[in-house]
Amino acid sequence: MVKLILSLSLFALLIFTVPLAQALVITKPGSPVKYKGDRHQFFLGVDAYARSLFKTTSNDSGTKDLLPKFQYSPVTFAYDFHFDPDAALTAQLDYTLFPTRGADGSTEETHLLFRLPYYRRIGHSDFLWKVGLVYHQMRISGQGGTATLKNGSGTATFGLPNESHTIDTIAHEIGFNYELNRVIFENSFIIEAPLNSYHRTFSFMLGVLFNIGGF
Repeated sequence: MVKLILSLSLFALLIFTVPLAQALVITKPGSPVKYKGDRHQFFLGVDAYARSLFKTTSNDSGTKDLLPKFQYSPVTFAYDFHFDPDAALTAQLDYTLFPTRGADGSTEETHLLFRLPYYRRIGHSDFLWKVGLVYHQMRISGQGGTATLKNGSGTATFGLPNESHTIDTIAHEIGFNYELNRVIFENSFIIEAPLNSYHRTFSFMLGVLFNIGGF
């Protein structure tokens, strides 16, 4: 219930923030126009997502990987509301159109992320820093059965999931973008449970967005 309330609050934040922001940036009658570009801009793109940095392993020694395997590549749709040429609020939806194999190969995963970052240009450069909230829904499903895996110095038989489970998470996003004409290159860290040293998780996302128009 708490996660549902937080998720609804996140979407409500978008609904009320954009009209408020638009009201604040509208110039008074007779005053000079501060921004002549498209305040509303739309983007399509793709992402690659590496989940749980420093917490997974892919070798027999059990040493944790610095950068885990990129687990999935979602399609991305984004909407930008520009306060001025150097600052904007973004609503971004990332979704895997087709299920992908989980890290252990025994499950299939579908991911949906709703991101709400604010970003601002760094000086007069083409780089922009960003910070915001993330709602992440992961659906895991399996065909059941068993698998024999290493367990210490020997092996053990583990059961595989035979039903679907949905996990909802509220996280935080920090990162930077690079603009090249109508193309944006994204670099983001997704941080879950930032105040809890045991559950804190860092994930990494790379993406490219193409500006498809605005008004």
